[in-house]
Amino acid sequence: MPAKNNITKLDQELTIVVGGQAGQGMQTLGLLLSRAFLKFGFFISTYQSYQSRIRGGHNFYQIRVSAHPITSVRSRIDILVALDQETLEQHCSHISEQGLILADTKITSSPAACVELLALDIAGLLPPAQQSEIYTTSFFAGALAGLIQLSPGIFTDILKSILVKKDEQIIADNTAVFHAGYQALVASSVWSGKYQLSPPAKKKNYLNLHGNQAIALGAIAAGCKFYSAYPMTPATSIFETLAKWAAKTGMVVEQAEDEIAALNMVLGASYAGVRAMTGTSGGGFALMVEAVSLAGMTECPAVIVNAQRPGPATGLPTRTEQGDLEMVIYAGHGEFPRVVLTPGNHQQCFTLTMLAFNLAEQYQIPVMVLTDQYLADLYSNISVAELNPIAIERGKVVTSEAGYQRYAFSEDGISPRAFPGQGTGVVITDSDEHAADGHLTEDLTIRQRMHEKRLQKRAALIQVFQMPEVSGHSQTNGVICWGSNYGICQEIIRSFQADQKEVALIHFTQCWPLPEEPLLGLFKPYKNLICVENNATGQLAHLLRAETSIKVAHNILKYNGEPFYLDELREKIAACLI
Repeated sequence: MPAKNNITKLDQELTIVVGGQAGQGMQTLGLLLSRAFLKFGFFISTYQSYQSRIRGGHNFYQIRVSAHPITSVRSRIDILVALDQETLEQHCSHISEQGLILADTKITSSPAACVELLALDIAGLLPPAQQSEIYTTSFFAGALAGLIQLSPGIFTDILKSILVKKDEQIIADNTAVFHAGYQALVASSVWSGKYQLSPPAKKKNYLNLHGNQAIALGAIAAGCKFYSAYPMTPATSIFETLAKWAAKTGMVVEQAEDEIAALNMVLGASYAGVRAMTGTSGGGFALMVEAVSLAGMTECPAVIVNAQRPGPATGLPTRTEQGDLEMVIYAGHGEFPRVVLTPGNHQQCFTLTMLAFNLAEQYQIPVMVLTDQYLADLYSNISVAELNPIAIERGKVVTSEAGYQRYAFSEDGISPRAFPGQGTGVVITDSDEHAADGHLTEDLTIRQRMHEKRLQKRAALIQVFQMPEVSGHSQTNGVICWGSNYGICQEIIRSFQADQKEVALIHFTQCWPLPEEPLLGLFKPYKNLICVENNATGQLAHLLRAETSIKVAHNILKYNGEPFYLDELREKIAACLI
């Protein structure tokens, strides 16, 4: 069947999906392609869908690549690499009119809805020693490089760097198989270059990071010296990244026996004067709740990352959702202040993690950084210039003297904080209600005054609230989102502006505490508010109404474990505009 028209002439971008079973090398191929496209100067946005098993099950790795900045993924597929028959059945309905399927000849049939199927006899193109299935993804990497007409040298250099710890023969075989795949497409006058992308003329200094790596870098830049966690998808890669950098940064990275111990270790390190952090997902955070309350009572700074996944209970451990917002806001018995930050892209992951440490120490509270599986695993471009560290602010830190009172009353509710061993005073703290000197008390008058002292911090926190970012112009339509929906909503708002439609985007990077008067002023111009969330109950919309009386007209919700796709969400928002 002849090839279709060159799709890059239509929109200068491609969406490539690699599908198959766990254990077939999809992540390796996805990482190779991501790094190579970045090296060529392209912009990328990725999405990984994987099941919670070591082998088997249907998984896929999606890469959207463009010569222009992009910040989301879309459901339309231009090139589908099918490693098994199920991939065809799952994804054929999403292939564009000019799309193509790459598959081994062992994939013998395709549903009628598919457009093009290019079956490659991989075994026939390779010598017997290289016909193992472990080399299949290297073959398809070469085929994609030939199809898009990109220099093979960059791909093979990156392939070798990914396999650097492997045996030399394995690296040599993978490289040879890559070239075989490349030549199979270059030799074809029908297919070679039909999906060609032209790299940007000017290449900028970009890093290719996933969201968790950006959070880890933010923690390092903030001076974090202790990280304790129990591995839990999708937060584990924060742990792994910090562990790799521990020796160079002087950080202690500890795998605790469970999440309860992890946060208690963080509180111990923080009490000793060290900036400390933990990371988990919803189920792990549920175990931490008693220690969150302990942080509130002892006024001990702590940074807690919750990388959300669908619940309840184990739920869908490898999928994405925004279902934990109200949980982290209300977690812990008793009343005490906390801050919830909700980064929406990699730059915000870096900067807001640094801010979390500052706020935790300045106000002596727990600060939650709320992300999700989509943002945690999302590889994207980030300019080195965007990784500008903010100033480190440690708050009221003093050297203790005789008679030092850890919980001394003050006008702003924040007591001077001293570290054990730095000064002549004794730093006493207690999980019971306590007097100003830290010793426990059951004096009810002191109890009331101490409780009011802690709650007094809320007024100060309101003053430093991170106001939502507003982009676009409208006196009518306002689209509200928080966290990882930032990128996709940005792209959609820009597309509406190009169509002369007045729509504004209001993105929350902090969802607690919410200041009533400033937000009422911000939202006053909009007659029609549309809130986009990856949960079933519209949690931010509910909080806005409860805390500020702001009422959302339309909730656009998705909670099947997938993020919103660009074309899907644009249609839903367009249907709500007035």
